[in-house]
Amino acid sequence: MQKIIKQPIIILLTINLIIGIFIFRDYGYSWDEPLFYDYADALQYAYAPHNWFAENFDLQNAFGSSASDHANRGPAYIIIVYPIVSFLKLFLDNASAWHLINFLTFQLGIYLFYRFASKWMSQLGAVSATLLFCYQPVFWGHSFINPKDIPFLVFFIGSMYFGFEMVDEFIKFPLLVRERARVRVIKILLASFFMGIATSIRVLGPLAAVLTVLYALSQMLQPSSSAMKVENKIKFNNFIKLFTTYAFLSLIISFITWPYLWINPLQTFIQVFAFMSDNPTQLNVLFMGNNYQAGEVPLRYLPLLLGYTQSEPVWILFILGLLFAFWKSNHQKRISLFIVLLWFLIPLAYVLLRRPSMYDGYRHFLFILPPIFYFHRLCI
Repeated sequence: MQKIIKQPIIILLTINLIIGIFIFRDYGYSWDEPLFYDYADALQYAYAPHNWFAENFDLQNAFGSSASDHANRGPAYIIIVYPIVSFLKLFLDNASAWHLINFLTFQLGIYLFYRFASKWMSQLGAVSATLLFCYQPVFWGHSFINPKDIPFLVFFIGSMYFGFEMVDEFIKFPLLVRERARVRVIKILLASFFMGIATSIRVLGPLAAVLTVLYALSQMLQPSSSAMKVENKIKFNNFIKLFTTYAFLSLIISFITWPYLWINPLQTFIQVFAFMSDNPTQLNVLFMGNNYQAGEVPLRYLPLLLGYTQSEPVWILFILGLLFAFWKSNHQKRISLFIVLLWFLIPLAYVLLRRPSMYDGYRHFLFILPPIFYFHRLCI
């Protein structure tokens, strides 16, 4: 019991699970869920070995009835959870089974959010930030009915957390110590797994890898005496090997979990990246009483929605936390916090400058919000 009290995140997750168990059946399908779950059913064709050697094997059969809309959306998440959903469907209808798993996936994201927050603040601060994060209505609603953007949010958080943990391991132990070998391998595998899955779900996943590299550089490029230069050279060589392994494993995981890439991986990924960067669509968007094409929404669309859809304290606490965090922190911590802030600033700048198509609110950019909640407790 004492251990549970010392880990308040367990209490929070338990409360969430109790609430979720009572309400997950109350959610109906969102507008594109049925086709996406049909995609999940069809994907099993690509992972049945006996199909690979059939004369009439056609990879297009793995993309379902909405191939033109979903094949280029990486299916890593629905591949991972499909066996569990299939089991739950013995007791639940299709929508309820998926909604329960989507919700449980979000709970994983809450736990990872808490662990990452614990790197920058006290336990009380981390719990406070996690509470504010997980009970935002925009997250709570999406956590049941959004099998695309909530999983991407979760795996992006995981990519950041395990990526930074991987870097910290190499900073503390630049030389391989036998006692740390197992820990080092586990951290590389976890960072690569979450990075690979995030990339498969959304082509913006590699942003987490870029931020992890920046964090590694910030940790290595510190003022040092001549006696430390040899050690820094060792660290640099180790990081080259580390990130080569990290990138290779991440790419392998993305490839395995994305059948659309199997025929021509590099060319197909470039095409998907170019396509998704603009996200072209003919959908109409009702905003401030006017109808717009998704690619023609006003510049104020995302900023206003970010302001309207978060609870009242969020942005005030974020601004205060931002000011106090950079004021109170030392130089090294400021750099690390700025890299975390880039998680929010880079996608926001992309939306404001590049003006991609946006619809369904800003669900495609839910993943940029965690840094907002990390900063709100840093003013204390």
